Amino acid sequence: MLFLVPWQRWPTKATVLAAVWGLLLLGVVVGALGHQLQHFTWCFTLIFLYLGLTRRRGASLVALPVALLVVWPTLGQVARPERIDLLGALLVDAVLLESRGAAVHR
Repeated sequence: MLFLVPWQRWPTKATVLAAVWGLLLLGVVVGALGHQLQHFTWCFTLIFLYLGLTRRRGASLVALPVALLVVWPTLGQVARPERIDLLGALLVDAVLLESRGAAVHR
């Protein structure tokens, strides 16, 4: 559906909002209904990869609090190793791709 949106007419920050919307949907649908959020770590990685490769510096840091708010309610429902994996993946994704964005967009 996002491919049908006329992105050339919108400001560039609109694509960041699409990524944040994706994070919220991922958290609500998978986390609240299925309680299997730890199995979808790769989805978070793809969203941060998109932000780090296509957006300017700061986009990954904008999405990180949203991602943490999305996973926070489900952290009590997963085992400790999966909890550490999920939080670690979010932090590593955001920091690595933010540093990549800082190096490219000087």
